[in-house]
Amino acid sequence: MITICRAEDGQVFQVNASVRDVEGTGGLEIFLHQEIGIDQEAALAYLSDGRRLTNGNIRDLGSSQDQHIFVFNKDYLDYDIEDVLLQLHVEPPLQPAIDDTTATTPPIRHAQLATAYARTSQMHHDHIQHMLQSLSLQHQAMQIASKNLDYNVLSISETFDGIATHARKELEKQAFLLQGLDADLELISRVKVHVEFCSTAVRMAIEAGDPQRVLGDYVSKQKMKQVEDACTRTHEDLKTRFALVEEAVNKLKDGADSVRANVGNIALFDDAKSCFRRSQDFLDTITDAAATLESPASNAESLLHELRHYDAKHRQELEQITEKKNLYTHQCLATLRHISTLNNELVHLPPALSALSASFRTKTSFSHIQRLHNMLYAYAATVIEIVRRKEFSRFFYQRAQGILEVMAKVSERKRRQVYRSEVHGQLPFETRGMDDPVPTIDFSPTGGAEAAYSFERSDVDELMQVIVDLEDYAQSSGDSVALSASRECHIALEKLMNKMDNLEAGFDKIAERSPTEAEEKAIQELAEQLHAVQEAKLHQEQQHQEERSALQAEIQRLKSGSIEAESSLSLEQERSARLERELHQVRAQMESEGVARRVLEERNVALSADISKQRTEIARALSDATEQAKQVELLRQERAQAQAEFQEVKELEKRNADKAMLLFEEQANTLRKLEEARARGEDLELQIQAARAESEEVHQALKEASSEKDRLLKAQASEHDRIIRDHIAEADGDRAVLDRPIL
Repeated sequence: MITICRAEDGQVFQVNASVRDVEGTGGLEIFLHQEIGIDQEAALAYLSDGRRLTNGNIRDLGSSQDQHIFVFNKDYLDYDIEDVLLQLHVEPPLQPAIDDTTATTPPIRHAQLATAYARTSQMHHDHIQHMLQSLSLQHQAMQIASKNLDYNVLSISETFDGIATHARKELEKQAFLLQGLDADLELISRVKVHVEFCSTAVRMAIEAGDPQRVLGDYVSKQKMKQVEDACTRTHEDLKTRFALVEEAVNKLKDGADSVRANVGNIALFDDAKSCFRRSQDFLDTITDAAATLESPASNAESLLHELRHYDAKHRQELEQITEKKNLYTHQCLATLRHISTLNNELVHLPPALSALSASFRTKTSFSHIQRLHNMLYAYAATVIEIVRRKEFSRFFYQRAQGILEVMAKVSERKRRQVYRSEVHGQLPFETRGMDDPVPTIDFSPTGGAEAAYSFERSDVDELMQVIVDLEDYAQSSGDSVALSASRECHIALEKLMNKMDNLEAGFDKIAERSPTEAEEKAIQELAEQLHAVQEAKLHQEQQHQEERSALQAEIQRLKSGSIEAESSLSLEQERSARLERELHQVRAQMESEGVARRVLEERNVALSADISKQRTEIARALSDATEQAKQVELLRQERAQAQAEFQEVKELEKRNADKAMLLFEEQANTLRKLEEARARGEDLELQIQAARAESEEVHQALKEASSEKDRLLKAQASEHDRIIRDHIAEADGDRAVLDRPIL
C-alpha cells in the first residue's frame, strides 16, 4: 500500500500498489499522473525522510518504513496564488441541523433525538480529526522542503566561505598596496643606492658631480600610474563582484532562515490541536448526555437544551478548524513560493562562485605594486645579506684553520716509523695494509677570498639609520601609510640583523674553538693513553661479544614478542573493525528506531482514530440497545394485551359453556317433551332422532371449537414469552459489552 500526499493541502490518496507496479506504469511521473491527476512535468516527489524520489531511486520507496510519497505541484508556483487558494479552499462539512420541534410520543422522540445528536457529533469529530491529520501532513511536507533548501544553502555557503577567506585577504592586500603606492614611491625616492651597486658609467657620472642614485630612479612614475589605474579597476571589479556574490549568499541565508522560521511557526497547527481536544470533549459530553436522555427518569428538557448547546459549539469548532486549515494552506503556498524563488537564485550562484574564484587566481598587475612595496626591504635585506655572508666566510675559515692546526699536531707519521723500524718484517707471514699512507686533511677553500662588495657592519648601521630617518619623516609629515610601511620594514630588518649577530654563536655550537696550550698538553696525554685504551679495547671486545650474544638472544625474544604483539595488534584491529561495524549497526538501528518511532506515532494516531470509531460504534450499539429495550417494552405491552385477550376468550368460552348448558337443558326438556309426545304419533319419533343427532353434532362442534381456541391461545402465549426472553437476553448482553472497560 502506497500513500500519496499532496503537499499543498495535505490530501491523502491510498493506492494499492507496489514498487513493481510503479515501474510497470512506465515511470514515477506517469504513475502520479494516473493516481492523483498531476501533470508529469509538474510533479516533484519526496520520501518522508526528505530524499528526492525519482525514477533512478524508485526502489528506495520499497525500503521506506511508511511508503509515503509527498508530491509538490510546480504549476501551483506559476499560477496566481488567489486562484490556487480558491481551488484548494475547503468548506466546513457541517451535517444538517437536527429538527426536534415535531411533537410525537415523548419517549420515542427523546431516544431518536439522542441518537441523532450522538451520530452528528461523531461525524463532526471525524471531520475535525481528518483535517488535523491533513494539517500534520502539510507541516511534514513543509519540513521536507525546508530541509532540502537548507542542505543546498549549506553547500553553497561552505563553498563561498572557502573562497571568501582568500578573497577577503586578497582584497585587503590589494587595497593596502593601492593605498600605500604614493607612500612607497616617496620612501624609495629618499633612499640612496650604494655606489657599488651602480654600473661603471654611473659611478663615473657620480664622481663627475652627478647626484647619487636613489631607489626611486629605477621606477617610472608614469608607468606606475598606469599600473595603479589598471589595478584600481581590477580591484573595484573584484570588490564589486565579491560584494554581489556575498550579498546573494547572505540573502540566500536570510531567506533560508525566514523559511525555517515560517515552517517553525506552528501557531495555526497548535490551534487546530486545541480544536481537536475540544471536539473530543464535546463528543464525550454529547455521548454521555444522549445516553442519559434515554433513561426514563432523566430531565428531558434540560438534556435537550444541553445537547443543542454542545452541538452548536461542536459545529463552531468544525468551522474554526476549517478556517485554520485554509489559513495554513495559504501559509504553505507562500512558503513554497519563497523556497522556489530562493532555489532559482541558488542556481545562479555556483557559476558566479567559479568565475569569482578564477578571477582571484588570475595573474594581475598587483605583482608590480607588490614589488615596489618590497623594494625598500629588498634593498636593505640585500645589504645585510652581503655583510652576513662575509661574516660567515670569515668565521668559517677561522674555524677550519683551527681544526687543521689541531690535527697537524698529531704525530702519527713518527709512530709509524718507530713501528716499521722495530717490529715490521719480523713475522713469518705477510701483514697486508700496514703500508697504507698516513691520513691527511686536504683543505681547499672555495668562493674566493675577495668579496664582490666591500660592505661592512658600519654600512648596515648607516642603512638602519636611514630607515629610522624615514620613520621620523613619515611621522612628522603625518603620513600614516608611510609610517606603517617604514616601521614594518624596520621590524623585518631587525630580525635579519639579529640572525646575523647570532652567527658566531651558531658556529660555537657546531665547531670547536681554537685549541689553547693547555688543550695541546691534554691532547698529548690523550695520545699517550691511546695505547692503553687499545689494550683495554681487546678486553672490551670480548665482553662486547658476550653481550652481543646475550643481546641477540634478547633480540630473538623481542622478535617473538613483536610477533605476538603484531598478532595481538591484528586481533585488536579486527576487534576495532568489529566494534566500528557494530557502531555502524547501532547507528543504523538508532535510525531505524527513529523511523519506527515515527511509525508508532502514526500508528498511535491511527489507534486514536480507531478508539474514536469504537466509541462511535459503542454509542451506536447503545442506541441500538435502547431501541431494543423499547421494543421489549412494546412486546411486554403486547403480551399484556394478549393476556387480556386470553382472559376475554376464557370469559367468552365460559359464556359459551353456559349457553351450551342451557341448550342441553332445553334439549333435555325437549326430549322429555318428545318422549311424552311419542305417544302422540310415530312420526314424531323420527323428528326426535333427528334432533338428537343434530344435538350431538352441535355438542361435538362446540368441543372442537373449545380445544382449538385453547391450542391457539397457548401457542400465542408461548411465542410471546419466547420473543420477550430473546430480547431480554440480547439487551443484557449489550449492557454487559457496554459496561466492559475499553483497553
